[in-house]
Amino acid sequence: MDNERIDQFIRAFKTDGGFCRYTCNCGKTYYNSFDETITWDDGELEELEADPNASGVDFSLGIMDMEGKEFVDACDCWHKSAENVMQFMDTYAHQIARYLTSEKKRKQKESERSPIVE
Repeated sequence: MDNERIDQFIRAFKTDGGFCRYTCNCGKTYYNSFDETITWDDGELEELEADPNASGVDFSLGIMDMEGKEFVDACDCWHKSAENVMQFMDTYAHQIARYLTSEKKRKQKESERSPIVE
């Protein structure tokens, strides 16, 4: 998959995070092994470094919430699903825009009918 498209997808859909350690939906653990300001529990970093299913990265981890599952942005296990989502959005862009516009109008009307609570 095109790296630029994946980067765009991450920027659009990544949840705010900044995690130093997170386990992806696929089971692989990622951890920020380069930030010296992180306070690890005794033996935690050494355990991660020895774990063949863990990978150190040099940045804070973000999470992609997609299809009801949480994926680490550093992992590539979710790229195929993202490709399918992007293909769907590209194929139905006009219909999605029409839906979002009508939803905005509906929610605005609903908001206008709601009482103001102070």
